[in-house]
Amino acid sequence: MLFMRQGRPKAGVSVEDQERAVRLFQSWKPPADLKIQAHDASANGGDYVIVETDSVPALIEAIQVWAPMLAYEVTPIVPVEAGVTGLVRACETRAQLLA
Repeated sequence: MLFMRQGRPKAGVSVEDQERAVRLFQSWKPPADLKIQAHDASANGGDYVIVETDSVPALIEAIQVWAPMLAYEVTPIVPVEAGVTGLVRACETRAQLLA
C-alpha cells in the first residue's frame, strides 16, 4: 500500500533540533519492510515522502524517529486510475441509493 507522509517543522524547534535532524537523516535507514518511492524537501524545512509498505508498525517506526521535530500527516494513496475507478463506482452507488 502507498502512503504520502507530509512533515512540517513543529513550532519551537531550535537550531540545535534542526542540526540533530540533519545528523539523524544522514545515518538513518528505513525499516526493511518500508520502501521509499520518493522523498522531497520543502522550503519550509519539511518534507514529502511517498512510501510503500504493508506494515503499519514499520510506518509508525519511520515516523516516530522524526516526531520530536516534525508534525506528520499520513494519507493512503493510490494511482490516479484506481482513484478514478473508485470515484466512478461511488457515484454509481450513490445514484442507485438515491433513486
